[in-house]
Amino acid sequence: CPCDEILRAVIADEDVEELFLRPLVDNIPSEAMATFSQLQQDYQIPDEEAISILSAVQHAFSTSRWSVPYNLALRLSNDTALAYATPAATFLHTIAAEFGNFGPSMNMLGVAYQFGHGVEPSQSQATYWLSMAVRAGNVDTMNNLGRDLLQQPVSLEDQAEARRLFRLAASHGSNDGMVNY
Repeated sequence: CPCDEILRAVIADEDVEELFLRPLVDNIPSEAMATFSQLQQDYQIPDEEAISILSAVQHAFSTSRWSVPYNLALRLSNDTALAYATPAATFLHTIAAEFGNFGPSMNMLGVAYQFGHGVEPSQSQATYWLSMAVRAGNVDTMNNLGRDLLQQPVSLEDQAEARRLFRLAASHGSNDGMVNY
């Protein structure tokens, strides 16, 4: 795996490599590592950033704290000067969404596919990820979808669906959901 080569180049001490780096890579599912290796090859991610990304992913897999890759993805998303930032953020959100069922990352992926941020626009993928975020209880998604429904010419079905989404968000403790409902 190219990740092993990068990690060896950054840390030359064999004891440190065996104690830290091997478990870091070994704990990540092979399909996630394959995706990361391709991303790394395509965008020449700097060594320090590659270690940061892998550490966040490994931490999430070992502790089920999916907010770790999510927060790193948000940081990367804000750095538009880096060519790898958006693809790396999309990778991190995908890891948290697919493996961790993490609603905020599902929401971010839905929006990314809806508007083509870092991915090819795809209404079917946007719908999939946004509906998964609603199922995962993400109140931001519920409120945003409800508001989106009311911003277009509104049918009775759209009004009913918007109310349902606001009510669902309110039932999850969202103040916005309570106000909009």
